[in-house]
Amino acid sequence: MDGVEVPVLIDDAITTDEDTDVTEQITADPNEQDFIPNAQTTTFNTPGAVTLTTPLGGGTVVNFAQGDWTANGAGDVWTLDLVDGGDNYGQLIVDASDPEAVTATLDIPDAADSAWEPMDTGDTATIVFDYSADVEGSESATVTINVDGVNDAPVAVDDIVITNTREDIDVPHSALMANDSDIDEDEELEITDVTPDAFIDGDFVTVPGSNRLKTQALKMLALM
Repeated sequence: MDGVEVPVLIDDAITTDEDTDVTEQITADPNEQDFIPNAQTTTFNTPGAVTLTTPLGGGTVVNFAQGDWTANGAGDVWTLDLVDGGDNYGQLIVDASDPEAVTATLDIPDAADSAWEPMDTGDTATIVFDYSADVEGSESATVTINVDGVNDAPVAVDDIVITNTREDIDVPHSALMANDSDIDEDEELEITDVTPDAFIDGDFVTVPGSNRLKTQALKMLALM
């Protein structure tokens, strides 16, 4: 309608990785064309429903309702705990306390508590929600947060091999790696190096009899 002030909101795409918090301005960004005609009379509404999609487990979609957002006392900052059962994806925050510089934040949990950790290099998850504002007319836009996976290091655990011979002994790789792990989904481990005088012989690590009384760390792990 002619003469009606309407905010102009442009869709935003934000990118981070599974270990990194991110905050970005989503209105009046100098690189975009958002326009808030009157900051004093512009009202932002509770953000919309959130859809979180990850490639984990063959593809996982988690939906959060608009009513899951929690507003502060002034009603211009909203938070949403991205928790699904035992899976913690962090916290989403939309801060509209300054209508001309509204921000969206994703706080990533610590690695020990994060549901993002099993993602690997090449994996990407998305968090998508709409937000809207009113002056005399209304406008809405979509925020998409892309979360990229990273390659987490494997964890090697010490092994004890007991023998009653002074001959060379061959220890299968599978036995040495039975207590090792990698949090990244679908990763396979391999032994890539051992300390002297042990050596890799096919699918075994051989420990010479002459080295029997030495205490040493045998294995170094890498991802296949």
